[in-house]
Amino acid sequence: MRVDTGEGSSHGMVFATLRDLSTGRASGTDVAARVVARMSKDIHAEYHAQAPGNIMMRVGSNSSGVSYILRNEDDRLLGPATRKLAKALRHHLEFTDVDPDVDPPGQGITLAIDRDTAARVGVTPQVIGNTLSDALGQTTASVVYTTHGQYNVVLTVENRFQRDPEILKQFWVSPSGGSASGSSASNTIRVVTSATASTTTSTGATAFRNQIANSLAGGANASTGSAVATGAETLVPLSVVSRITPSLDPVAVTHIGYASSASLALELASGVSLPQAQTIIDQEWRSLHLPETINGELQSDEGDVGKSTHDSEILIIGAVLAVYLTLGMLYESVWHPLTILSTIPSAGIGAVMALDLFGLPFSGMAVIAMLLLTGISLKNAILLVDFAIHAERERGMTARDAIREACLLRLRPIVMTTFAAALGALPLVLMGGYGMELRQPLGIALIGGLLVSQAQTMFTTPALYLLVERFAQWEKGRSV
Repeated sequence: MRVDTGEGSSHGMVFATLRDLSTGRASGTDVAARVVARMSKDIHAEYHAQAPGNIMMRVGSNSSGVSYILRNEDDRLLGPATRKLAKALRHHLEFTDVDPDVDPPGQGITLAIDRDTAARVGVTPQVIGNTLSDALGQTTASVVYTTHGQYNVVLTVENRFQRDPEILKQFWVSPSGGSASGSSASNTIRVVTSATASTTTSTGATAFRNQIANSLAGGANASTGSAVATGAETLVPLSVVSRITPSLDPVAVTHIGYASSASLALELASGVSLPQAQTIIDQEWRSLHLPETINGELQSDEGDVGKSTHDSEILIIGAVLAVYLTLGMLYESVWHPLTILSTIPSAGIGAVMALDLFGLPFSGMAVIAMLLLTGISLKNAILLVDFAIHAERERGMTARDAIREACLLRLRPIVMTTFAAALGALPLVLMGGYGMELRQPLGIALIGGLLVSQAQTMFTTPALYLLVERFAQWEKGRSV
């Protein structure tokens, strides 16, 4: 067990490594539920326990298997919207735990430049930014070289002045390009000095003293710039050209791409699917009337739920299309590949029924099982159709006799290959330990799809073969 508390953070984390599942312990989800139930009696803090999956997609600081991501360009809107949505979702029994990955806002200072006033006195936003950076940003002003090393000269105000926001009211900035002149001189804000000192003679004397100081500091060639300014310059108070107001800002901002983001770590109750969770979130989203500029998406271990589902559909459709084109060229027929492809739905139905029987969701591992089942189920149908077509074309048999003989001769190899594949997937279901959350859905989907596809191949494929053959003969006679 390891404890991790960030300095200055409002939360801490405890990492616990559980024993192997083969020792008989409960799953990580069950342990997390027990921890939350035990710690929920404490009213001084909130406790959230998560059981990371084998494939973790970390968004923010949570590692939950399911997360709801909110995005917006204005990070100040994300915190209130995320907390409001989390409060609404906690009332639904479909979510056992809802953990918003946002901290309460912290006190900040907003400095808004009055561009009209700044333009009249000749102060640009770049000058204000440089002044604040030099005072508070710890800018490296120079480097001192010695025989033992080098040292950076950092330009900043003292630490005691950095703790009080009122120090900003004592900042003065210089107009860009020096003092204002000409028609803008009448609008320039000047520093209050002695009336007798602001004369041409005193200005010249000040410049002369600065030149002497430069010479004493290191000579004319001591540096690329003047050690002391040689001319008098008018300064402008920062509070005159800007408005300094307190504000509440996010303590930390997470970015996904170019937009600011916040996340909700969700723990779904047993038997709750991702589409059901998405429906509940959409209903609460509409009832809360959240800002239209905020958009959200539900993500799981496999990534974005909508995108992964769409990609899986395209992948399966592409695989089926490739098989159809290959078989069509092999048998030189448009119709016989349809007989072979008819076994794919039965394999998918068997996989879904097996997963539902064991209470497992249709995950990314189930999609992989579907692709494997596509090849195995097609192989069984190909053994029948290929023999039947060869018997018709080479031996002159009728379609009925050809498919009957194919079923009699190819039954044993079909059953042997099906049971060999099913027994090969059986250890995936029975083995425990690490990674069983990934192996079990894969093995169960494979076995269920193989059994249903086996029955469908031996009973419905011959009937479909005869139906397709009759339709092909009818179309040929019609064309003649």
